[in-house]
Amino acid sequence: AISKPQSLMLVNMTDFDLMRRAGPEPEILIDGKSASPGSLPAETCLGRRLIKIAKDLCIVTMNPIDTGERVKMMSEETIQTEAEGINTITKALEGHKASLCFDPPFPNVSTLFGNEVSGKWRIEIDDLPSVVSGHWSIAPTNEGSDVKVKMEVNTGWRPKGLPLLMKFVTTIVPVFRNWPETYQWVATVHHGDLAMHAQWERKTADRGGSYLAMSGTNKTRKELNQKK
Repeated sequence: AISKPQSLMLVNMTDFDLMRRAGPEPEILIDGKSASPGSLPAETCLGRRLIKIAKDLCIVTMNPIDTGERVKMMSEETIQTEAEGINTITKALEGHKASLCFDPPFPNVSTLFGNEVSGKWRIEIDDLPSVVSGHWSIAPTNEGSDVKVKMEVNTGWRPKGLPLLMKFVTTIVPVFRNWPETYQWVATVHHGDLAMHAQWERKTADRGGSYLAMSGTNKTRKELNQKK
């Protein structure tokens, strides 16, 4: 499991299922090194492998770590604003769309030094109204010259319309749904030049132990470590 995340990466699979066991054994390489996949309980009876097969993916990367640069927005993003601040940031690419929505609007950080505000946020992907969501806050640091911006994930993945087997697997192993809730983004913005130092953190020590135990994935991690 990821201990030092570089971003919050969400992958929306509009059409996916678990690989069937029929056919040749799959070959899996990570950085050119062979790896073994985890396995499902009663995998032989279920006739499926613990490998997702999907098409038409939409991959959303939220707040990749960007240390030392000034607060900015990418030119290809569409930003909807109100008098109070940013309401929605939307990016569309190759038939897909993702939006980061704020309630209330996210204010101009440069006007808030010494003040504290907070609100809610959510990510919409295509026709899914809230893939993950959480709370944001802006507060002065102890020194008073900088502000601390935090975005916590409080609500994980709540899928609908899953294939029956996938619904079963994601129910008995909650980490599939709840892992985003262990993430938070924390940034410090300097008052003078708006330089930002940001990082993603894991809020808990849990690294998906229930999944590792169920699937035997620890074996795969050990194999990769031995090959380094």
